[in-house]
Amino acid sequence: MTSRIKLIASEAAKQPRRATGYIAEIDGLRAIAVLLVLIHHLKAGLLDGGFIGVDIFFVISGYVVSKSLTATPVQGVGRYLSRFYARRITRILPALLVCLVVTSIATVLFIPESWLSSSIPTTGLWAFVGAANMALMNTNDGYFAPRAEFNPFTQTWSLGVEEQFYLLFPWVFLLWLGFRWNPRKRLLFLAWGVLGVLTAASFITAARFSMVEPDRAFYSVLSRFWQMGAGALLFLWHDRLADGSAGDAAPSGRARTEALLLSGFALIAVAVLICRPAQVPFPLGLVPVAGTLMVLHATGREAASGLVLARWLASAPARWLGRRSYSLYLWHWPVIVLMRWTVGLESWTLMLLAVVISLTLTLMSFHLIENPFRHSGMLKGISNRVKIGAGLLAVTISMVGSNWLFSHRSDLSLSVTGQRYDWYPLEESSGSSGGSTNHKPLQGRTIFVVGNSHAGAYIPLLKKTSQELGLRTVISNQGLCAMGLLIEPVRERTGCLEVEQAFLRQLQQEAKPGDLVFLASLRLPRFTDQWTTSLTEAELLQQQQSPKAKQLRQLGLHETAALIASLRALGLQVMVDRPKPIFRAVAFRCSDWFNRGNPACAPGFSVDRSFVEELSQPVLGQMHYLQKATPELVVWDPLPMLCPQTSCEVFRQGRPLFFDADHLSGYGNRLLYASFVETLKKVWPELDQSERMATPAAGSIKRNG
Repeated sequence: MTSRIKLIASEAAKQPRRATGYIAEIDGLRAIAVLLVLIHHLKAGLLDGGFIGVDIFFVISGYVVSKSLTATPVQGVGRYLSRFYARRITRILPALLVCLVVTSIATVLFIPESWLSSSIPTTGLWAFVGAANMALMNTNDGYFAPRAEFNPFTQTWSLGVEEQFYLLFPWVFLLWLGFRWNPRKRLLFLAWGVLGVLTAASFITAARFSMVEPDRAFYSVLSRFWQMGAGALLFLWHDRLADGSAGDAAPSGRARTEALLLSGFALIAVAVLICRPAQVPFPLGLVPVAGTLMVLHATGREAASGLVLARWLASAPARWLGRRSYSLYLWHWPVIVLMRWTVGLESWTLMLLAVVISLTLTLMSFHLIENPFRHSGMLKGISNRVKIGAGLLAVTISMVGSNWLFSHRSDLSLSVTGQRYDWYPLEESSGSSGGSTNHKPLQGRTIFVVGNSHAGAYIPLLKKTSQELGLRTVISNQGLCAMGLLIEPVRERTGCLEVEQAFLRQLQQEAKPGDLVFLASLRLPRFTDQWTTSLTEAELLQQQQSPKAKQLRQLGLHETAALIASLRALGLQVMVDRPKPIFRAVAFRCSDWFNRGNPACAPGFSVDRSFVEELSQPVLGQMHYLQKATPELVVWDPLPMLCPQTSCEVFRQGRPLFFDADHLSGYGNRLLYASFVETLKKVWPELDQSERMATPAAGSIKRNG
């Protein structure tokens, strides 16, 4: 086997064929792929299926990498592999590392920390080691999920898939090269069989993942290998055709080649029209892959040279864009995402600006970074092992630098949200805290806070209560299984009944009679979330009064009443919070000089108190019903403190009461502290008898603003 491999270099020189030379049309196909992706990313509605440009890239990669491996001199396995990986590093890493570092800097400066941006650092850091696709899988950020849409590193998932493909594929290809000119053709077919089996296994994996784990199907190299494998198998066939061992199997006739080209382009066009994320890479991923294979097969033959479509693919403009497609793919997405976070991307003018900036960065990247490294005379004199070592060192340094940037985000950010004391509730989402060992009025008492993210948003308030009154707090953010939601039942959701039962068991083990369970959640429909535009007041009121909303509230009321009965049976007291104001614009996205003009911020930071009260009436009616059934139920009303006037405002004296459109800020928590303590006196009368401790607490609130 080893001696056979050593003969391959000399044999390759004797094979003058187009299959191992430059095929200009491939650059034109790259241009089509990157344009599809760019248009789709600018505005999905313009080209819903434009994301299949990535599928086209995968097939091209399998084909082109096979060409590259065939053209690589084989003088031993180690030298062969080191040459391949050195070329990949020189080709991919310089532009990628610069893009990742620049994007990290821009993220730290201009993107506030929030749930919407929470997966950015992880994705960015994993992108340095070719694993951004794994990071997105682990954070459950599907390609079209909100956090992925606002993540400037999302586009690197496909590079991760390719880099993982490169780790395995050269070893498979070596087997093929070893038997390429062996007269015992059955050994060559064995090599074909290994690649064919891996490709088929990947296709089956894609089918399986698509049914049970669609995000993994979309991102995983295991479910994408078949697309690159298909391109590689096509090249192996072309190599046989060029070697004359396939007889007349090639579409050598002009008419047949033209039909193949037209069919390939038609399939790509159909894929753009019909493909949707949940059906790619399986089953609809077959359509763009088949179309790309047809185009590659047609343009890989000499008969394509004079055809109109082939001439268009090989034209100077198409080749110009295709050669720069890698840099354009790298840079267009961070530009688009950063514009989403800042000035917006809704108008044609802004979309045109995004294209201009992307092309400018593309040209800078291509001419100043990508091309110089690829064609550097100095690098040609450096050994491949040194290139690989230098590349790994550059990755390490860049990754450490970006990690430092993300770790110091609060200090470096240009956003006002860098003033974390006012903006952010403490970042813990669960856990417990207790007061000091000195005696305090509520020493020995525990409050169990359970609900959705709004329970977690009370952390500063609860922590202050713990520190000043000695109240032990246990916070449980149950997300979609938020108990006591009222506006809809949650027990019927998958796994939620088990969550409630586990919580009740926890109370049986930890709670003492007289302890308090605080059911805290958002119980109003939202104007907006962190990533979409606002609904109108009329639309929200219409939602509240719809027959379906009324039915869900009725079911939610019965469920909450049963929960309260279970808690009372354990000897526990129960408290709920009345609805707080909701707003049309997201405060943390709209409070800086670089994002106030974003169309998402146009609705503003004010809402009439009368509207909030009207919207809250159905929920307040439910609470009134519960109080009649359980007179001991305590209802805390934060609205008078948050809306003392006829208008509810996000800001008070320049400081935020809310972090986004409905979650309290750190400052909002401190403002509500006195009101919360007054409500606790209804639960524990002994607190009312401890004016000596309550008065300093109120005083501290006044000093802290």
